[in-house]
Amino acid sequence: MLYDKICREDILSHAYKLARANAGAPGVDGTTFEQIDASGLEAWLAGLRDELVTKTYRPDPVRRVMIPKPGGGERPLGIPTHHA
Repeated sequence: MLYDKICREDILSHAYKLARANAGAPGVDGTTFEQIDASGLEAWLAGLRDELVTKTYRPDPVRRVMIPKPGGGERPLGIPTHHA
């Protein structure tokens, strides 16, 4: 089962590092990587893990942006977010 894997502390930490390295923009909640780091990454990850383990996690709305297509025009991209 995949769900038990995403609840693991090491997996969540690795996923955060990958997302941070990608230098993505804040989601609809406006929370930046810098804000998460400043308020305590371990506590943020622990809160996320707790919501996942107790199955109380509810994703925020998907942030929708338009990205350019190689041949011209644009296409929509949905970016999942999580509230702090």
